[in-house]
Amino acid sequence: MEFDIPLKLTDLETPQREGALGPKAHVDVAGMSDAEANDLVEQTAYDLCENDALCVLEQDVFDRAYACARDFAALKPIGRIRITDALCSNLSVLSASVASLLASGAGDAADATDVVASHREALKAYACLVHHVADVADAEARATAGVAAATSAPGAGKADKKAAKKPKGAPLVEWKWEEQRERVMHVMAGVLDADLWNLFRPRQPSEAFLGLFTKLGCLALESQPALRSKITKNAAFSMLGACALKWGQLENVTTALVHLLNKHEHLPGPIAECAAIAADRFENARLAAALLREVASVDPAEYKRQQLSDAKGVSAVGVFVAELAQRMPKTTMTNISLLLPHLDGEAYSLRSALVTVLGHLICSDASSGSLTEERDRSTSDASAPLLRAKQGFLDLLVERVHDVSAFTRARVLQTWASMAEKKAVPLSHWLVVADLAIGRLGDKSALVRKAAMHLLAVMLGFNPFAPQLPSSAFASSLKEYEAKLAQMAPPPPETPEAPETVPEGDEEQGAQQGDTEHSDGKDEKDEEDAKEPSETPDDKTQGATENETPDPPTQPELDGGVEAVRTMVAALKTALGFAVQMGGAVGVLCRLLSSSTPSDAIEATGLLVRLRQFGVDGADEGVRRMLGLVFSRDVAVRDAAVEAVDVLFLSGADSPVAAAAALAEVASASALGELAALEEVIKLLVADGRVPPDGAVVRATWALATAREASDAARAAAFTVLAMAA
Repeated sequence: MEFDIPLKLTDLETPQREGALGPKAHVDVAGMSDAEANDLVEQTAYDLCENDALCVLEQDVFDRAYACARDFAALKPIGRIRITDALCSNLSVLSASVASLLASGAGDAADATDVVASHREALKAYACLVHHVADVADAEARATAGVAAATSAPGAGKADKKAAKKPKGAPLVEWKWEEQRERVMHVMAGVLDADLWNLFRPRQPSEAFLGLFTKLGCLALESQPALRSKITKNAAFSMLGACALKWGQLENVTTALVHLLNKHEHLPGPIAECAAIAADRFENARLAAALLREVASVDPAEYKRQQLSDAKGVSAVGVFVAELAQRMPKTTMTNISLLLPHLDGEAYSLRSALVTVLGHLICSDASSGSLTEERDRSTSDASAPLLRAKQGFLDLLVERVHDVSAFTRARVLQTWASMAEKKAVPLSHWLVVADLAIGRLGDKSALVRKAAMHLLAVMLGFNPFAPQLPSSAFASSLKEYEAKLAQMAPPPPETPEAPETVPEGDEEQGAQQGDTEHSDGKDEKDEEDAKEPSETPDDKTQGATENETPDPPTQPELDGGVEAVRTMVAALKTALGFAVQMGGAVGVLCRLLSSSTPSDAIEATGLLVRLRQFGVDGADEGVRRMLGLVFSRDVAVRDAAVEAVDVLFLSGADSPVAAAAALAEVASASALGELAALEEVIKLLVADGRVPPDGAVVRATWALATAREASDAARAAAFTVLAMAA
């Protein structure tokens, strides 16, 4: 007896072909009383649990099991739990029986054809019934969640909220689908671990049978509560990966996942994780590659239309590509040529995502050229194309900072910041990136300006040069190393004289003259050597002493010779350029302090604090101008100014003495308006308790004001600070 998997369970009630398993007796569970329905459930559960797992092929057992599964929504919670448990238990036992039957080789015997066929048809029947139960339960759970969301909305009435409460006569046993789903998913995933090729031979597993698992996995992905369960999520990933890569359903699984991707905002991450887990488990990245090809094959004009009508779908596709690039950079690198044309499309969310993809690829080993021995190499120099691709990606990021969309421009700057944190920005691009960030400080979008200031702050914190960036220190070091390089450089080669051209007729005569001259010259040399007096050992020692030039004691020494010095000179030039760039950015930041956008002033304040901490030229003046923000009407801006003073001169100081000296130094260098701002800041700090009147900072300031060894200007500045704190 064979079981044909229907499109929907009720199709089994239509007349079946001869020999096919289907319901014969009509049992209407929905029309039964509660007692009759409970008796039917108990009888069905007893038949399934007490007999062999193949008992589902018996007509009366199948009729009752089919009726309970078809009218599953009409069952009480205890009945649902009993039926679900019985079906899952028998399916689990049957899967283990199939695995042992095929592993032992008993299925290959000539008389074992009927046994294998019985196991196969029973497996199909159980899978179909369990799938229908899960489908009904999931649909009911989604409807219940929708009602709960509507009743909990702010505009819902009291009557609706009371109706949503649990009634007084509720049963003790409650139906919780998410708990039962874990069991269903785990059991169904175990079916695909069996050797289905041998079970279904000479044919391969039918598409309808494998479609049950694909649909069940997609149902789990659609439910956010289901993805919170580790068991359910792993089982869904296992089923989808096995169907795609093990059982030949790659196209169907890819189509289903892309369809879900365009419908649900929460799925980009889980689908990318599913593709990565499937690649690790089956050592095959075809699912990830197929998903990339599927989303890349869409025309950019279609994405533009979707951006205007349903921006969530395009945004989800972009997030998915970025997530997959982070998890599987090598596969993404292989298919990047299909994605790059969308950088010229008009869907800004997709362009922004592709910018993030380029950043992930640059940061990954796939584009660094550091191939391991386990990776395939088609040529002896396989890293060269990867290095060229990396250079191309860097050029694209530099170009995209001028994108027409402010969101994409901000994403480019955020990508550069992420690369700087991971030390993936080449030294050759360091000045270029800093120049781009400084240029974007004047962008018309506040979002881009904020991203540019964040990038500069990250570049300061992760700079590869030094913890302090005064330009004078780099200039002196650069001058010193350039002098050493000039000493170590080899002298330019002498240009050889051009040989004279001898006419053909005079060749013999010229040769004879040359021989005569050579012999004469030899005789003259011998005579000079004979006339030259012999040199004594004392003369040799004196000459060697006169010719020696001692090395300067301050000359730096580097291992590696000329190349090491050249490398140091190049690095110092870059460091000096970066320090000069940061110093030039102070003026732009000071202009942003007076911006009408609060975020500009807050971010500029934070960046000026960082510049001051790194000793950048001009940062002290910028900090003094920042003090004026304390008079801002915006509370956040005012708090940012107070916090900056606290970080720079109080909590960030090494000791109370250093804090007192720093405050006095600021007061001595401030103009009249800056002194008023500093006084207001100190008053706020005193009122907040961060500068207590009898605290260590005030005592240190009194000590500085009364110190005889201090200068008059320092003592006057200290008294000014004390007056402000009074």
